Amino acid sequence: MSSPDPMSLSSAYPPAPPGYELLEEIGRGGMGVVWRAHERRLNREVAVKLLREDCSTGAQARFLFEATVTGQLQHPGIPAVHELGTLPDGRPFLAMKLVKGRTLHELLGSVRLSPRPRGGEGRGVRGKSPPTAAGSSPFSSRSATPSVMPMPTASFTAT
Repeated sequence: MSSPDPMSLSSAYPPAPPGYELLEEIGRGGMGVVWRAHERRLNREVAVKLLREDCSTGAQARFLFEATVTGQLQHPGIPAVHELGTLPDGRPFLAMKLVKGRTLHELLGSVRLSPRPRGGEGRGVRGKSPPTAAGSSPFSSRSATPSVMPMPTASFTAT
C-alpha cells in the first residue's frame, strides 16, 4: 500500500465494519484502502482494510485469497489478522494489527545520500580499500561469476 496524498483523501467515510469505528485513512492501493480504526469490543486500535467500491468481482476474490493466506501466516514482519468479515454493502473487510511507524515514503524522504568520495574508489569495510587483485575475493575481477563450492551428490530411488 502506498501513502495517501492528504489532498486526495475523500472527506466521506465508507460504511464502517460492524463493531469498528473508522478513524482515518492511512493507506491506499490498487484494490484496497487501509484505515486506522477502533475495535469497540476489545477497545483497541487496529488497521482495517476495505475493498474499494470500484473493484471487480475478480478483485474481491483476490482480496479474500490474500486475507485467507495472510491469516495463516505467523511472522514478525506480517501483521496478525484479527477478523475477516463483510460490510453491510457486501464488500469484504479485513481487520489486522495496526503497525505504527513511518511510511517508506517518509523514510526515503529523511535519507540524505552523500556523493561518492573524490579521488577514485570508495572505501570498503573499516576504511580499507576494496580488494582489486584477481583471486583476492570470491568474485574474480575477470568475470561476474562467484566461485562455487561443490555440493555433495545424492541419489534417489523410486519405491
